[in-house]
Amino acid sequence: MFFRILGKNVIYITLIVACFLTSCSSQKSSFSDKNKSTLRINLCDDPLSWDPRCVRLIKDISLISHLFEGLTRRNKIDKIENGLAEKITLSEDKKIYTIYLKKAFWSNGETITANDFKASWLQVLKPDFPSFYAHFMDIIKNGKNIRLQKMGEDNFGVKILSDQIFTIELEKPYPYFKELLSLPIFFPVHESLRKSTEENKTIFPLVSNGAFKLIYWQPKFNIKLEKNSCYWESSEINLKFIDMSIISDNATEVLLFKKKCLDWLGQPWSSNVLSEARDKLSSENLLKSYDVAGTFWLLINTNIPPLNNTKLRQALSLSLNRESIVKYILKGNQSKTISVLPKSLSSLPENFLNTQVNLVLAKKLFEEALEELNLTVEKIPQITLIYPSSNSRCAAIAQEIQYQWKKHLNLFINLQGFEYRFFLEKRNQGDYQISTADWIADFVDPLSFLQILSDNSQQKYSQWKNNEFSSLINEAEKEMNDEKRHQLIQKAEKILLKELPVLPLYHYSFDYALPENVKGVIFYSSGAVNLNYVTIN
Repeated sequence: MFFRILGKNVIYITLIVACFLTSCSSQKSSFSDKNKSTLRINLCDDPLSWDPRCVRLIKDISLISHLFEGLTRRNKIDKIENGLAEKITLSEDKKIYTIYLKKAFWSNGETITANDFKASWLQVLKPDFPSFYAHFMDIIKNGKNIRLQKMGEDNFGVKILSDQIFTIELEKPYPYFKELLSLPIFFPVHESLRKSTEENKTIFPLVSNGAFKLIYWQPKFNIKLEKNSCYWESSEINLKFIDMSIISDNATEVLLFKKKCLDWLGQPWSSNVLSEARDKLSSENLLKSYDVAGTFWLLINTNIPPLNNTKLRQALSLSLNRESIVKYILKGNQSKTISVLPKSLSSLPENFLNTQVNLVLAKKLFEEALEELNLTVEKIPQITLIYPSSNSRCAAIAQEIQYQWKKHLNLFINLQGFEYRFFLEKRNQGDYQISTADWIADFVDPLSFLQILSDNSQQKYSQWKNNEFSSLINEAEKEMNDEKRHQLIQKAEKILLKELPVLPLYHYSFDYALPENVKGVIFYSSGAVNLNYVTIN
């Protein structure tokens, strides 16, 4: 199956498979304690960075979170608990956090100190630091001004009281600050990694502080992690090694899994499980899925006629058969939706989230929109939907939407696929009418989704602007009372349902296959997974 790749790549993939099959046969001939303590996974590509402050993809976040840890972390039931922090106290005005560190060590035996956190965070604020999430530091007092070079580092709101105690002062109260502290952008990195980042070099060996340490990396071939004996909770870690092949070809990955050379197939480490393999895996009870706090939607450029008309956007949404997309294109456990927020984060009651097709109302709104725009369906300006051409799912969804709108509203739209880099450039520059898009929560809070659609968004994700919505988001960011915050978020959600700057289609779930003898994997709503407590029977 993998001989679809031509030329030198055929030889390369063949050699990789031969190496793994040879390794597997030797392992099967003498099943030992080593096999029980080594988990074998395939990555679709090398991590983009070994610096936790620079990672963005879910597979990279999953990997880096086994090498590094922050002040807080997600526990076995996906709730926030202390990580490297022994204790965290909060001032009466909800703005100053005092951090008391555990007695914890780097993988080289050196003690982790308060300065490791402050120095790591200050480096993120340097203008040339390559992190997508650098703006998260803006919530710390004067962080944004330092990042924009309007203030010096001495004004940073982190004060060291001793090697093991420091304070963090925020610009304003943030009810989800402990959530943010669990993200890789807030992980401390060792002095050697800070220095190598300044010099733009890759450092090996990598000094880390998580449950595992990196002991081998051959780009495009293999990564090996070993249990970190210096980790503060090392007695709870069962695996001795995590062995990761790096193969981008899905068919090859399926073959290696069938030959029992891999213990994991599919997401989040690699791509979607091949549709050709799904039925067989399902019949063997190997194919599984887990819900992810993510939503796939159509992003609408509300600045461009006729899509600036709210009734037109409502008609487009009401005429979509989301069930057809989930059932016949995705063929997984995704759930259809009209809400930006996953159910676990939404404040709206069920009766607000009816996903049924309503062609009568859709046609009525469509006709009213045309009348307001002084147009007929024949004279509507050409509408184009763009998507990444390399993504077969996006292409299939785009074709289905084109078909449905023509069938239900007699509205023909153009489709235009772009290589992923050019697709992102066009979308980020606002050079589109309708675009496929999605969002997976950076942190488990409704604002992880809602912020990106507000006027103050650092991502500049949408062309839509709504003063009332942005005001509600600003209030919710600092509201510490749960009930009041719930009401603010609910009002913001209702605005999105009416205005529809995005047309949500479905919420994510990730598919994977895992043998029955692998137990103890923890799945997070962010899409990441935790292997710290895995056992192989």
